[in-house]
Amino acid sequence: MRAASIRSFLLLGGTVCGLGFLWAGLWMMITHGVFGPAVHAFFDPPPVPALPADNRVAKSKTEDNAEAQRQRLAPWQDHPAVEGSTSPDILVVTLCSFRADRTAAGLHDPRSWTENPLRTPLAASQTPAFDALARRSVSLTGAWANAPFTAPSHAALLTGLLPDHSGVVDLGDALPVDVPTLPEVLALYGYRTYAYVPVETLGAAEPHRGESCRAVSGKRGGDSATGRHAAATFHRGDGFERGFHQFLEGNATTCDATLVDALAGDPRPFFALVHLKEAHMPYGLRSAAAGTIDPRLVAWARGDLPGSRVEHKDRKLLAEIAGDPALGAALTAAYDGAVGRADAHLGSLLQAIEARGRLRDTLVVVLGDHGESLGDNGDLGHQGSMQPEVLHVPVVVHLPGDTQAGRVEPGALSLVDLPLTLLAAAGALPPARTDGHNLLAALRGAAPWPDHPALAQGRLLQPGQGRRPVDLFIHGDRALRVSAAAGDPPRLLRLGPLGWATTTESVPAELQGAYAALAGTARPSSAARPFSPAEQEQLRRQGYW
Repeated sequence: MRAASIRSFLLLGGTVCGLGFLWAGLWMMITHGVFGPAVHAFFDPPPVPALPADNRVAKSKTEDNAEAQRQRLAPWQDHPAVEGSTSPDILVVTLCSFRADRTAAGLHDPRSWTENPLRTPLAASQTPAFDALARRSVSLTGAWANAPFTAPSHAALLTGLLPDHSGVVDLGDALPVDVPTLPEVLALYGYRTYAYVPVETLGAAEPHRGESCRAVSGKRGGDSATGRHAAATFHRGDGFERGFHQFLEGNATTCDATLVDALAGDPRPFFALVHLKEAHMPYGLRSAAAGTIDPRLVAWARGDLPGSRVEHKDRKLLAEIAGDPALGAALTAAYDGAVGRADAHLGSLLQAIEARGRLRDTLVVVLGDHGESLGDNGDLGHQGSMQPEVLHVPVVVHLPGDTQAGRVEPGALSLVDLPLTLLAAAGALPPARTDGHNLLAALRGAAPWPDHPALAQGRLLQPGQGRRPVDLFIHGDRALRVSAAAGDPPRLLRLGPLGWATTTESVPAELQGAYAALAGTARPSSAARPFSPAEQEQLRRQGYW
């Protein structure tokens, strides 16, 4: 009996083992054969998505909603203005590609002027309207942009965060939903908020032509049906429109009138951001009358030459300028003409606001969002350089009542300091996280000017390498250059007649430590908004690739 039981147990065990091996074999055939992908998709959990190589998070993380807005603005809800503060009107005008050495204050400033063998120094300022405002304001001649591009510079101006901390470092990056903006906070303190950016029609000779002014929603990107695209490369729908009651796009003249009428007709304090783009490449060269401009400049501006701009067109033009100084002078004259048009636009806008009786008591900030290279250090434009001609920018701050009129302050600052200063002027609480400093007391002459370093960050377009992350940490006449490129160690630079020059000195530990403390940890930037073919063509014509 016992022997029969053992035989039965062994028979059962053998059968089970045999069936197990048979099932294992069948399972291997199924999962690794033709049915494998379907079986894995059904049984296996979805894989954890890997971050893209450039460490960007999914675009869905940047989509705004009511709950995200509530969390973002919670620190300011139900907080009254700081006792004793006022609510002045605030106007911020950003001038694209605006070199500091074109203004009276920066004409002979070594931080903005670099010796350029391709041209001669300017004899006089090119900006009478800017200079007239400066005589009623504080000129901040030690200002540095935090990025060499429009979008990250404006992100710094609207958030008080460095590019790596706001997540906006390159073209198409969007503001993350947890980052509050200056107009959002001011709106909670009773401000009416406006923005105006120019719009280009793809194929038009120049921006600002032939478009009426219209208020737009937060729709992302441009309008493919009409070919209209934001010329500023910072867009509604990328988070930059957050907090603005009215976001205007269109023709400069019409939008100026629309904006001024809106400001004058509302008794509430206003915050207005106006971006003027006349000084951006192509400097009016595309629309130049036949025979008035060297055809080589027209071909360069129109993008008629084959190849990518930085690797072929710019290098070809620079080589021709080196052998023909008159060509370099013509390029400089075209840029200066564009600067003059931007300055005239600024003057007409300020005159219109003054005619309505709202300029004298308005806190006005006029600044360059970045500069422009005109052959300095072997570069053209601003997409591949962090030299002073690109990063050192003009800034004037007009305080209500024309107080501190005509003062020139050479102390250092960067654009991330301005939103903290404007919030303080409005009596608003500062954000919990910021890279900037409140300079209001120093502007009013009630405190000494602080000695703070500046940090510029960007992905620079390099020949044969694409866009590479580069940081420039500036403190006095020294700078620490840090690149993410392999085989490019941190370098100590010093400011000289040709701009930032590499030294053979070792990097001081205190400078490297100060850089590390300010740079901190970069947040993952949002997935870059994909540009349509029309937008890619527009950006190519503006010299970005």
